[in-house]
Amino acid sequence: MDHTDLLVAETKRVLDLLKKRLGEIQLSQLVDDSLTIFRFVNRYFEATAPWKLAKGADADKERLQVVLWHAAEALRIGFTLLHPVMPGKMTEALNALGFTPEASPLEWRESGAFSLKPMSPLFPRIETKPVAAAPAKEVEDPFSSVELRAVKILSVEEHPNAEALYVLKVDAGEAEPRTVCAGLRKHLSKEELTGKHGVLVANLKPAMLRGVASMGMMLAADGEGKLSLANPEGAKPGDAVTAEGLESKPKPQITIKDFEKCPLTVRNGQVCYKDKPLRTPHGPVLAHAPDGAEVR
Repeated sequence: MDHTDLLVAETKRVLDLLKKRLGEIQLSQLVDDSLTIFRFVNRYFEATAPWKLAKGADADKERLQVVLWHAAEALRIGFTLLHPVMPGKMTEALNALGFTPEASPLEWRESGAFSLKPMSPLFPRIETKPVAAAPAKEVEDPFSSVELRAVKILSVEEHPNAEALYVLKVDAGEAEPRTVCAGLRKHLSKEELTGKHGVLVANLKPAMLRGVASMGMMLAADGEGKLSLANPEGAKPGDAVTAEGLESKPKPQITIKDFEKCPLTVRNGQVCYKDKPLRTPHGPVLAHAPDGAEVR
């Protein structure tokens, strides 16, 4: 299939799609679908380079007529589709091709003439005056968008479909306990976890882990292959966990990739972000792991 065949196929596809949108009253998609025709015409021009064909031999000039006719036909359909949204501008565009909105059929013609007329740009470039540069915006630390909370583990169950996971119920200071999947099963017993306090990444995007919805992630220090919970000493469920000296501006939701931009390590028995210890209103967040151990 050459570039011309692709242009015809894409335009016909959009026409069929728009008929479906109208039938399903998906009006919000109509304009976006119509604009794909213009994007495809741009690609068609880039691929066929009509400006080069115009300078070529007679065979190139015959090809030029084919290219320009097909581009004009696709544009005609695009202008007609957008006429209800921008009647003034699209009437002007159709007139430049020798058509009126009423006489422009919503179907691909296999042949037919165009009576081209000169026209001004539909949307003239707006010249802007240079303005003074805005002061440099302070770059926000990625950790500011993370919401960490102290939690209490209420119950621990083995994940039915994953040997390394526990399914925890945790009190995060909310009306209902949260369900959280944690990869602690090979490191800590259920008895060692039940009733303990920990730190939860509370605004992490919920994830379905082997059939169980996990509403956050528990932080644990990896000390030479042995995991241990981060311990918000003296904290109450729901207490905010922040980094010293950093303003906390949690986003409604973050991804695991966002959180990975915030490396946490153990330093002098405390969990730190860079060189900033994590704290609750009641004290530091501790970790039973050697210095440099990752917390994740």
